[in-house]
Amino acid sequence: MKKLKVTIIGYGGMGSFHAKLIQANPEVEVHGIFDILESRQQAGEADGYSAYASLEEALNDACADTILIATPNDVHKEIAVQ
Repeated sequence: MKKLKVTIIGYGGMGSFHAKLIQANPEVEVHGIFDILESRQQAGEADGYSAYASLEEALNDACADTILIATPNDVHKEIAVQ
């Protein structure tokens, strides 16, 4: 069975928490992550995930099946609308 590929936008506390839950599910995998903070990008890479260079690149990656928005609540809508 093909794994569902998830891109995570926001790799702070919630993003990294969700990444661990995703990796525990054999039917799902983290495809990549994006965060506006370089330190969080590096943390995602240290955890073994590919980091996108920009939000646009993450949102437009046709290889991802779905996107998990794990940013602060006040920017969810802005990202979802894109």
